[in-house]
Amino acid sequence: MMITVAGSAILAYFMNDAFVSDAVSSISTSDVSTKSIQLLAYDTRDSSNLLQMGVLDNSNTASNNVLCGVTCKDNLNKIPSNTGTEFIVLRIKNNSIDPIFLGQVIVNNVGHSWDPNTKDVELDGTSDDVSGVGKYPSDGMFSVIPSDSSLLHQRKNEIKNGEIANIIIKLGPDDSDINLNDGLRILLDIGTVQFVEFVIESGDAK
Repeated sequence: MMITVAGSAILAYFMNDAFVSDAVSSISTSDVSTKSIQLLAYDTRDSSNLLQMGVLDNSNTASNNVLCGVTCKDNLNKIPSNTGTEFIVLRIKNNSIDPIFLGQVIVNNVGHSWDPNTKDVELDGTSDDVSGVGKYPSDGMFSVIPSDSSLLHQRKNEIKNGEIANIIIKLGPDDSDINLNDGLRILLDIGTVQFVEFVIESGDAK
C-alpha cells in the first residue's frame, strides 16, 4: 500500500484506543515542499528481515513486546540480537523538483541526526559495529540508503528529486522503549518551516 503523507498531513490507523483502522486524515499546509514527500513503506516490527533487506533485524530477546531504546542503552552500538537498541526503517520518495536534505528524523519528540560514518559503507546489521565504522547508524542516529538492490549507504543525507530512499533509524539512550502497537509520530526536518509528519504503528510493516 502506498501511503502519501505531507507536511502536517497525518496518516493514522486507530483501533479501539490504540492504532489500526483504515482512516486517512489530511491537514492542508501552504508549504508545498513538505507536500511532496511520500511515505511508501515502513517497518517497525520486533522481528527479522526489516523491509526485506536481509541484513537488518530487530530480534532482541531482551526486549519482549517493545522496541528497545533506553533499556538497551548500556550496550552501545550493538545490534538488537546482542541486546542493542532497535531499528525503525522508513521508505520515502521525494516528489519535489528540488533535492532535500534530512537534518533530523524525530521519533516521538526525540531527534536523531545523520551518521556521517555510514557514507559509502555497505549496510550490514548482522554483526556488531561498536566502534562506529558505519555498517549501520550509531545509537540515536540515522542513515540513508537507496531503495534499489544496493545496500551501500549514500554519501550525503540528501534525497534527490524523484529519488526513493530507505531511512534507517537506530534508537538511542534518549528514546523510551516503544510498546508494540503504539502510534509513532515521525517528523522529518528537511530545512523548511514545517516538518514533514507521519504517524505510523510500532510492531508493524506496511
